[in-house]
Amino acid sequence: MRELIYWLELQRSQWYSRDKLLAIQSRRLRKLLDHAYRRVPFYRRLYGERLNYEADPSTILKELPPVDRWTLVNTPLSERTASNINLAKCLPRRAAGTTGEPVTILETKGSAAYWKALYLRRLWACGVRPGDKIMRTLPTIPAAGINFFSTGILKGLSRLNLRFINMSRSVEENVAMLLKFKPDVLIAQPSDLVTIERRCEQLGAEVAVKTILTTGEVLTPAVRRRFEQAFNATTYDSYSTVELGNIA
Repeated sequence: MRELIYWLELQRSQWYSRDKLLAIQSRRLRKLLDHAYRRVPFYRRLYGERLNYEADPSTILKELPPVDRWTLVNTPLSERTASNINLAKCLPRRAAGTTGEPVTILETKGSAAYWKALYLRRLWACGVRPGDKIMRTLPTIPAAGINFFSTGILKGLSRLNLRFINMSRSVEENVAMLLKFKPDVLIAQPSDLVTIERRCEQLGAEVAVKTILTTGEVLTPAVRRRFEQAFNATTYDSYSTVELGNIA
């Protein structure tokens, strides 16, 4: 239920004035930086004396050293964990590691619910609605985003309207599942969807969906056009590091 409450708050925030949004961002960023410096050994060592609490948080942020993936990989999880966190109540999240060695982080139930609310807002913004049948490709090494559909209140809501295409199966099996389920929404990595689309074309099978959401890889303009023509669907791209917000 918490994720739905957060989602409603996020939906309302899109109508806030620019000044109100900036004020909220400034307040939360100051709180975040203060928490990181005082509670997390890794950030306290990284920031040193760079934090000027009298300065505008957005200015402070520009002056702080960047943190890349390999810095996180090479830093023990204990040094990246806040000292006031109850580890027994944390949820581990592990990146898929498709671009290198995977990163493990810990998050609270509250931060996990907020992450789900952000994901739900993305789906809603792309036109996904209750009752839509969703088909999600499942890579050999699942990313954290897969858990969005399998935990919390949305687990029950998605049970009847969700199917996974496991890319470790044969393309023939996956195409058969696609044709049988007839989804309204496809969520997939572009390369996986290209494989499925090619096989559909070879079989002369016509598949029409309402919405395609790509993730995990960069979607090129040419591939976007290919999907929109082949599936007669509006295609949205979302390429990001899913664990970034949780790390913060």
